Amino acid sequence: MSETSKVVLVTGATGGIGSAVCLRLANSGYSLILAARDISKLQAACAALERPGLPSHRWISVDMSSDASIASFSHELATDGTVLDGVVLMPPQMRPTGDCQPPADMWRQLFQSNFIGPLELLKSAISTMRPDPSQGRRAKIVIISAITSVQALGNYATSNVLRCAWLAQAKTLAFAMGERGIHVNTLSLGGTLWHRSTCAPPRLA
Repeated sequence: MSETSKVVLVTGATGGIGSAVCLRLANSGYSLILAARDISKLQAACAALERPGLPSHRWISVDMSSDASIASFSHELATDGTVLDGVVLMPPQMRPTGDCQPPADMWRQLFQSNFIGPLELLKSAISTMRPDPSQGRRAKIVIISAITSVQALGNYATSNVLRCAWLAQAKTLAFAMGERGIHVNTLSLGGTLWHRSTCAPPRLA
């Protein structure tokens, strides 16, 4: 790490996967901005990550289903002068459903909370990045899309659709922003069983 710690935004930071990602990044010397809905959980998560001699962390509450909440998040991120070096974006996970033809209102709700909202948040995060490839400064976006990127899951009909949307969006962003020094990848974790009291969290490549 350089004298100035790199800053990474992690959404879904208080969930199981989010907590593991935050722990790994914090122990590696990154300064984190944790984002999730529950303020009390965010406060507890930040406190649990603090280590002597390592960078401090902070949190911003956000509800992906609310345009007003995302606008407030974006304003706070923009006005405090934060320069992000990376984003780990975890769109809210959808509940199991076998209904491959849900009503239109459900589709609108799902696209808002699981795609449109997170994408708006990502746009605001990207606007704070200052990559400079000529100086070796690059930024990184990792989208944790789901368990699998390609296989249709029988009890996750709506997830099958939205996972494809995120994969296409990631490809589009990677193509458009690669030359600027912003790298974009997706991560599908597969089925992972581990006990947090005895096992280390999964390592991110």
